[in-house]
Amino acid sequence: MKYDFNKAFPYPVLTDYSDDFMDSAFQASADLTIDDGQVSVESIFQLSEENIIRLIDEKKAAYALLVTCNSTYFRKLFIAEKNEIHETLDNGRLHGKVELRPYVVITKDVLGFHSSNINPEYSDSRFDYPKGAVIALDQPVIYYIDQEDFKVFGSVVRLRADKNCKDDFRYTIEGDHIVISVSPAIKKMIDVSIFDAQKKEFIILGIILPVLIDILSTIQQNPEEYKDKKWFRSLDMRLSERGFELSENSPVFRIAQDILGYPLGRVQFKDSSKGEDI
Repeated sequence: MKYDFNKAFPYPVLTDYSDDFMDSAFQASADLTIDDGQVSVESIFQLSEENIIRLIDEKKAAYALLVTCNSTYFRKLFIAEKNEIHETLDNGRLHGKVELRPYVVITKDVLGFHSSNINPEYSDSRFDYPKGAVIALDQPVIYYIDQEDFKVFGSVVRLRADKNCKDDFRYTIEGDHIVISVSPAIKKMIDVSIFDAQKKEFIILGIILPVLIDILSTIQQNPEEYKDKKWFRSLDMRLSERGFELSENSPVFRIAQDILGYPLGRVQFKDSSKGEDI
C-alpha cells in the first residue's frame, strides 16, 4: 500500500486528490509519541461516505493504519472496526523516517457496491472490491525518530487539497495540526516534488517558511491562546532546543529560518551560462 495519486485503481477510491467520490471525505489524524521507552501510535478516522460506513458496520471493511520504517524493515498494518486505533511498540522497532498511512480496507469480498456519491463519469454503477482492496485513503504522516537521544521530531504540518484555492495557499492552526491548504493541482505537484531534495527546499521556502513566520507572529501577540495545541507544544519544544524564548520583540523572521535549518543555504543554484551548480 502506498499513497500514490498516479496509481490507477479498477474501482472508485475515496481520496482527497481524486473525484471518484463526490461530496464525501476521509481524513485521519495519525500521531506518534514516545514515553518511558515505548512508542505509542494513535489514529482517529473521520469518514462521511455512508455506504462505506455501512460496509464497516457489516464487517466487510475496516479502518487501517499502516506503519512502516525502512531503516528497521518494520511494516505492520493495524486494523480496527471502530474509528480509533491505539497501539504500543517497543522503541527499538522504529528509527529514522517512520510513515503512518491511514486507509479503509476491504476485509471480505464485496460484490456490486453502489453509492450515489460515486462520480457519474464512471460507466458502471456497481463495483466489485476484493478482500484486501483499498476503498479510501488519506495522505501519510511522516515522523523522524532519533534513537541517540530518543527524541521524536513529528510532522505537525498537514497539507490539504482545497478546491477553493487557486494559486494561493491558506492555513489554519485551530486544531492539533498546522493545516495548509493548496489547490488540488498544486497538491499533486508537491506530492511528487517533496521527494526531490532541491524541490523540497523550495517548497519549504515558498510555503512553510512564510506560514511559520506568521504563526510565530501570532504567538507573540497571543502567547496563551494556543498552548493546549499539539502543534504549539512541538514548536515550543523546537524553540527551546534552539535556545529561543519567544517574546514581544523576538526576531521571528530569523527564528523561523533557524527552526527550519536555514533552507536557503541548502539550495543549489545553477550558473545559467555554464549549466553548473554555484
